[in-house]
Amino acid sequence: MEENSIPTGEAITSCTASNVVLNGFAVHTTPSQAKKLQHAPGVELVEGDRRTKVMTTYSPQFLRLPQTVWTQEGGNRNGGDGIVIGFVDTGINSFHPSFAYDILNPLTSNISHFSAVASALAPLNATIDIPSLADAVGHGSHVASTAAGNFGVPVVVKSFYYGRASGMAPRARVSVYKAVYPTVGTLADVVAAIGQIGPDEPPQDSVTFLSFFDLAMLSERRAGVFVVQAAGNSGPDPSTVLSYSPWNVGAAAFRTDRRYIGSLLLGNGLTISGAGYQLVLAKDAISLSGTFPRTPPYVDECQYLEAFDPNIVRGSIVICTFSAGFYNDSSTLTVIINTARVLRFMGFILVANLSYGDFIGQPIPYSVSGTLITKVADAKSSTRELRYETCRFASFGGQAPIVSRFSARGSDFIDIDWNPADVFKPDILTPGHEIWAPWSPFSVLDPLLTAIYISYNFALISGSSMAAPHIAGIAALIKQKYPSWIPSMIASAMSTTATKFDKNGRVIMAEGFEVGSSYADNNFDFGTGFVNPSHVMDPGLCSMPNIDRFAIIVATGAWCSQSLGHPANLNIPPVTISALRRLLTVRRSFKNVATKPETYIGLAIPPNGTTITLHPPWFTISPDGTQDLDIEITVTQSTNVFGFGEIILTGILNHIMRMPVSIRLITTV
Repeated sequence: MEENSIPTGEAITSCTASNVVLNGFAVHTTPSQAKKLQHAPGVELVEGDRRTKVMTTYSPQFLRLPQTVWTQEGGNRNGGDGIVIGFVDTGINSFHPSFAYDILNPLTSNISHFSAVASALAPLNATIDIPSLADAVGHGSHVASTAAGNFGVPVVVKSFYYGRASGMAPRARVSVYKAVYPTVGTLADVVAAIGQIGPDEPPQDSVTFLSFFDLAMLSERRAGVFVVQAAGNSGPDPSTVLSYSPWNVGAAAFRTDRRYIGSLLLGNGLTISGAGYQLVLAKDAISLSGTFPRTPPYVDECQYLEAFDPNIVRGSIVICTFSAGFYNDSSTLTVIINTARVLRFMGFILVANLSYGDFIGQPIPYSVSGTLITKVADAKSSTRELRYETCRFASFGGQAPIVSRFSARGSDFIDIDWNPADVFKPDILTPGHEIWAPWSPFSVLDPLLTAIYISYNFALISGSSMAAPHIAGIAALIKQKYPSWIPSMIASAMSTTATKFDKNGRVIMAEGFEVGSSYADNNFDFGTGFVNPSHVMDPGLCSMPNIDRFAIIVATGAWCSQSLGHPANLNIPPVTISALRRLLTVRRSFKNVATKPETYIGLAIPPNGTTITLHPPWFTISPDGTQDLDIEITVTQSTNVFGFGEIILTGILNHIMRMPVSIRLITTV
């Protein structure tokens, strides 16, 4: 905007400006000033700032990177060489072995460049908000290493060796932009961080960027940046995705077949998952002379030192009960651990309560011996003597992948009334459950993790934020092999080669609301499916982008001169239609990225209540050739709910392209 377009007579303080991938600035204003600014000439949008939230020893093996992609890229130490992965997050623990240079190993040190937001817009807490790139949370270090940590770093916690950690692209470089602090993080800070991409950075089409918000991410995508975003952690409720836009790859999280399972062998011979010695129930160990209130936090939940008789609990395993305090988040596991440490418990057990149902627990190595019995059915079995088997040893087996309970689900929605959008979300499924990766010794955000990991610098945590860097790292491997590929081609290759079947050939399951429950999931649980790195490297066909045309529609609210006709004509592999009444034909265009001509035969598996006809039903395409496919969808029965199907293009040279179909059939009025 021009200087003379700024409202006169009032002082407006400019905080940050961005003109690299996004033209804009942040200012401190009053509501009246913001309203005037919104109507000033040259101003397209004024938006209020808002706060942001932060959302691996086995992942490479589960994804078969050592046996496939890494061997193609010159070995496990060279994966991602020459590619930069950028992170807008909480900073980095640059001294960690996953990032630090080892003079005896020249293939370490993947730190390319550090850049910090000049200053946070919101006031910082001088005691914990470190005004440098040092990671005072841990999240940024964990995420960066999952994508591009050095190869083969030993994971040792409490003197126990858990294996070796490697990033998806161990030789890729990392570029860090700190925008989130322990006490504050705002959208304006994130945009300011993105705006710091300067001329000293590599060409933007060689940068894989991991960050958060839609408008800034659109600018990145149009600048040639592959954008990954965590899908969110509010599952298994429907329409909980936080990655809304088709130019962002929204990563959903799954659990692998690795489990850290502790067990209790009860006196009656029953073994339950869950840690012993002589047991004492918390309410049987309270101080009879104490003046404290006899409420659950004192009597059941082990939250107050003064509630216990020290002579009873010292050297015993104390059974604490999940009750009202944990249910309303006023009681914490951190306090139980502190109580156990001060009163010298031999250990503790936190058991489920019939009144509050099963609860969710993570298998992290507590600083005091302990375990969580998360199921009411298991908690009903009790005895005064038991044996404990540690959960330090991993077991492998069972169905995997399985969509994690917390992983946000689709469908995507377009407004505050939760009306569904013609956008497919989440995009793809990748590991995000119980991921080992570096932590920060400066972390102040999570006292429990800090107490456990402060001397060891590794953490085992879960979330879709752990899923997103897996995709960023795999994208770097693709970019390494195909330097000329643009972001839409990378996203297409991931999408069309993903599988909806688990390692045993069964349909991928998803964890449900009840602990331990699962159900056969659909497109809005696992996206296009479980990412398949080896097939990604040879997809056969890639969709041709028309993202810029869609971007104009989104940014201006107007159709461009050559209309898409319907939002479902956005040329990405999934076909998503939120309201179909009679008949619609959409088009997809492909390019042959293989080295030989190939003939493809189409197969349509229509959602219930529809028929799908493909035009042409088969085609032959030469290397670098293009092909249009018209998809004619006819409604035969309205259901008013989404139905799911699939279009499969099978090539005679064994390339297979899968495109999920998700359609909501609306009754004709």
